Amino acid sequence: MNPFPTTKTGKRVTHLQFGYQKTPSGVTSHAGEQQVIQRILSYRANGHSLKKIAAQMTALKVLAKSGRTKWHPMNVKRIIDSNS
Repeated sequence: MNPFPTTKTGKRVTHLQFGYQKTPSGVTSHAGEQQVIQRILSYRANGHSLKKIAAQMTALKVLAKSGRTKWHPMNVKRIIDSNS
């Protein structure tokens, strides 16, 4: 999987996708964010809506890639789409 997402037109985005981090040796998996991804995928597999998952992540004060604890359904959708 490419940790750098692309737009619909194929243009490469320069920020890292949720679940990855930059290190001196390159780009590596971010263990904490990978756990969050697995939790989100599990909630979705159990039938939770994007809105409900976002509310749960906010309630748990999980840090988004932006560093904020307020999650939006679109953030959840992007994570699900990029990990499905």
